[in-house]
Amino acid sequence: MKCRKVQPFFKTQHRPLHLLFFLCFGTLLMAQEEQPVFEQYGEEKGYFSSMVNDLLEDRYGFIWIAAVEGLLQFDGYQFQAYPSDAKDSCTLSSRYITQIMEDRLGNIWAVTPSGLNCFDRQRQCFQRFFHVDSDTASLSSNLVFDIHEDEQGGIWVTTSEGVDRFDPDTQGFEHWLKQPASVEEGRTIQIHSVGRHQLLFVQDYQLMILDTRTKTQEIFPLPIEPGKQTADHIRNVRRQDDFFFICTRTGLWTWSPADGTFTKIQLPAPYEEAYLIDAVAYYGYWWLASRGLGLLQFDPETGDLIVHEARPENKAGIMDMHVRRLLVDRNQNLWIGSFAGLNRLNRYTDIFSVYHPMPGFDNISNFILRIRQDNQGGVWVYNRWQGLTYAASLGAKAAVLDYPKNEYWIEKDTKEVYCDRDDVVWLARGYDGLHRYDLRTKTWLPTVRTPELESVQYHFIIEDVRDSTWLWLSTSDGLCRLNRQTLTTEWYRPRDQSPDLGSNLIVNMAQFDGKKLWLTGIGYANGQIGYLDLTDSRFHFFPYDPGNVEAAPGGSMKRAVFTPDGMLWIASLHGLIRCDPKTNTFKLFTQQDGLADPQLTNLESDRRGHLWMTQDNNIYRYRPEDNRFDRFHPQAPVRFISRCSDYGLNDRIFFGTNNGVLAFFPDKADNRPPPPKVLLTGIEVLNKPPQLDMPVEELQRLELRYHENILSLEFVSLQFQDPELFSYAYRLDGFEKDWTDAGNERRAIYTNLDPGKYTFRVKAANSDGVWNEEETTLEIYIRPPWWATIWAYLLYVVLIFVGARMVYQTLLRRRLEKQEAQNLREMDEFKTNFFTNITHEFRTPLTALSASVELLLDQADTLTPTEMEQMLNWLHLGILGLQTLIDNLIESASLEAGRFQVTRQPTDLAQILREATKLMRPLHQKYHQQLTLELPSAGLPTLSADARRLTQVIVNLLANAHKYAPAQSEIKLRAAVEAQQIKIEVADRGPGVPSDAKSKLFHRFLHINIDSDQKRFGVGLGLWVVKAIVEEHGGDVGVTDRAGGGSIFWFTLPYNDDNDAEESAV
Repeated sequence: MKCRKVQPFFKTQHRPLHLLFFLCFGTLLMAQEEQPVFEQYGEEKGYFSSMVNDLLEDRYGFIWIAAVEGLLQFDGYQFQAYPSDAKDSCTLSSRYITQIMEDRLGNIWAVTPSGLNCFDRQRQCFQRFFHVDSDTASLSSNLVFDIHEDEQGGIWVTTSEGVDRFDPDTQGFEHWLKQPASVEEGRTIQIHSVGRHQLLFVQDYQLMILDTRTKTQEIFPLPIEPGKQTADHIRNVRRQDDFFFICTRTGLWTWSPADGTFTKIQLPAPYEEAYLIDAVAYYGYWWLASRGLGLLQFDPETGDLIVHEARPENKAGIMDMHVRRLLVDRNQNLWIGSFAGLNRLNRYTDIFSVYHPMPGFDNISNFILRIRQDNQGGVWVYNRWQGLTYAASLGAKAAVLDYPKNEYWIEKDTKEVYCDRDDVVWLARGYDGLHRYDLRTKTWLPTVRTPELESVQYHFIIEDVRDSTWLWLSTSDGLCRLNRQTLTTEWYRPRDQSPDLGSNLIVNMAQFDGKKLWLTGIGYANGQIGYLDLTDSRFHFFPYDPGNVEAAPGGSMKRAVFTPDGMLWIASLHGLIRCDPKTNTFKLFTQQDGLADPQLTNLESDRRGHLWMTQDNNIYRYRPEDNRFDRFHPQAPVRFISRCSDYGLNDRIFFGTNNGVLAFFPDKADNRPPPPKVLLTGIEVLNKPPQLDMPVEELQRLELRYHENILSLEFVSLQFQDPELFSYAYRLDGFEKDWTDAGNERRAIYTNLDPGKYTFRVKAANSDGVWNEEETTLEIYIRPPWWATIWAYLLYVVLIFVGARMVYQTLLRRRLEKQEAQNLREMDEFKTNFFTNITHEFRTPLTALSASVELLLDQADTLTPTEMEQMLNWLHLGILGLQTLIDNLIESASLEAGRFQVTRQPTDLAQILREATKLMRPLHQKYHQQLTLELPSAGLPTLSADARRLTQVIVNLLANAHKYAPAQSEIKLRAAVEAQQIKIEVADRGPGVPSDAKSKLFHRFLHINIDSDQKRFGVGLGLWVVKAIVEEHGGDVGVTDRAGGGSIFWFTLPYNDDNDAEESAV
């Protein structure tokens, strides 16, 4: 691309001083212009089409291209083409697309010479609209010129036959205007909105406003310029804020809808009647698309015009001189469509401007070896093949100076240009001495030459901070100290002091105070860091030991600078080196410290103490205050030249490249566009796109079936600036905890996902490595199979519960049946035992009674009175036993039937105890058991009780004691008064009651096995009746172990002063 600046004649100024300068020093060239970088999209980037007819940015940020060979969508990485197939009604009706538009519903309309097409994003299908002679609601013609959506959402179409309005309800067209028979009468070729109910119809030579409510028209004919017979032919109209650009075949007009006035824009010659096709406003300029004249950049304030022309060898210029369409997107990219393809320009994203000292020449003529800005702002640039150029300021016209060129002998390159405080420019040319130029007098001074100065190469020049009349020069043979006034020299050679050094080569120098002159690159490839002590003129070196992290860094070092805090910094091929001159300590910064690539080629420090360094085609900034590295990737396709940089005026930094000078202001480095936001562009489930109810770009939630567990998601960032340098990271919450660093890969694949809820997150970083923390998210829900849903689990719980209940009921029924059978067996056994026992219980006293009666009958006459009394007592005991057994049976029946009653009346408990003792004593005496009664000396209080029942209780307890107590043992019956109750105890020396049987002892029909088999007989009712009678009197009953063996059966009876007789029933 060739960039030329054209001024209108009335603004041209004569500048004698500049003219004199160029006459003195060289040939007049075009301006040292800042070169905008137009990124080209051709076949190598996937753009297979050629002529661009229209450009569109949709609601998501995609760029759509209407081309001669089809419709394309561009996401920054690839062009997606939409085909045309006559047999497939879901494709375009024609490959030749002339206009495109997006309506408020997100549909893309494509205009062709063979009908109208509407693209449904959700269905990914085109709907075709054609003219049908028999259908009055069809298009008025298949040759469609333009399409427009008004402010109410109405779709208007202009065709070769007229203007139609689309009815979305009927999918038909209403015909509003009919085209005239000839072009001269004014065909409608475009439609715009100028109000809520007003449309602007663009015709060949005029504008017409149509009021859609009243259907009234107002005509605004394009004025006829003086000397012309007809008005300019309108080619295109583009709205810009409150006015319209009118591009014609013979120049540019503007039109104001507020007052209806036209203004002809006077472009500088020879472009005043340029054939213009499109126009947009972009960064203070009007950018004009022309036919055959390139891209015009017009300044409406000054009238200046910059022409961007196409050059085949320039891969950073426009692609063709025939420019057809312009578009400014939301990211401030300017898109340029031409006959040859597509370009993009972004002036906002690039703070790094590139200037060509030799504009219009090939890249090799702009290959920079040294750059320096002098004290007056002039820019000095040395190029091996073109020589030395000078421009009064960056961007001003440059001249090739009368200075020796060096086309063959590299050693004679000028590697240093230095401007001292007296405005003398020193140019150190290898093996040729020091050339000088006086900026104040604009004259060359005599070259400084000595045998020593003509036998070395030069690398760097600085002034001595102790005395500015002296210069320090680093050379291939050590240090040279030169007096600027007397031109005398002093030489300091490292090998004179240290012969073991490989050479005297010193690449770079830096000085902060008057004590030390710091040196780098001593020995070059295995160079060391050192300094010259200015107090004694002795060198001090820090040996470089590759691989030894404890040793001082070294190697190939390119540049050394001091920051305002007095810290020395060195750029090397191993990284950034920091040296503290006070302590002579070093630190090397590499990838582990955040420096992406350690092979540095240049280094400069700005006024804030930030360090700027280059590497290949990247720029890095290091901020010591927060130990942070930032990467910047210039838009220009350049490579940086080693040891070619300068810190200029106004805190401006210069870097030399293989194609010009890159300059920037560090303070503007943070004024970068925000990192890109990510947009989802594609989803595949089981390797197939799913059926969605909305475009994937708008999808917020994705619901899948349980077997759809293989998922692929595609995404993109629509900023277009160096997309190949973008980085992506994604994470699937619910599946993984850490972010996946995907690099430049734009697809995430997940397999064998379990049913559940997930959230997919993705973010991106721009070419500078800055991440956008605003994540794009998609909620994903994989439904479980029907057998794993909550309703299924509830059903499982119900079935388990029902099954468990059925099993429980079955087991319970079986257990009850088993228990019932056991009960029947026990009942049968009980009946057998009961009748056996009761028969035994009745038989024993009856046998005794029968024997006693028979004895009385046989021996009545022979018995003594004592024997008779004893025989009668035995009869009485037998009768008492039977009575007790019968009483217990009766009481048991009464208790079982609920008819048990006690009759309370004042009762003398002591008397009852005496009578019971007297009654039972003969039985105990018969078995030689000693029965004793112990009563309190104070006597017992009178109770309100049932005397007969209490007697029954005492007799039962005494009978029980007799039954289990051994012969010759003692049985005690004692009573005691305790806290409003009387306690009665029967103590025996029997075998005792097992502990596990005490709680069941007073149950009905209970039998306790003891040592003697005969003592197992009994009905098991006595103690149960005792418990019932005692509890009915409000007392308690129990058994304890007796000290020394045996048991103590006890019961308590409460008493009070109220001894009235009462009766109760259970």
